Amino acid sequence: MRDMTLEQYLRNNRITDAAFGATAGLSQAQVSRIKRGVSMPSWDAIAKIMKATDGEVTANDFAATVESAQ
Repeated sequence: MRDMTLEQYLRNNRITDAAFGATAGLSQAQVSRIKRGVSMPSWDAIAKIMKATDGEVTANDFAATVESAQ
């Protein structure tokens, strides 16, 4: 299993921000900001994302997303 960004995960699985947010317990706006690298997720949000993606998206993936958006 290869790590991927949240954006890649959602695109590959054809999941909308709203649908993923409902599954992960996050708002659609929060998922969108995290996906675009506009904001760094809290540890709680990272844990929810990791659980909702069965570990395909990990904490390491967020550092790269935020760096590329700057």
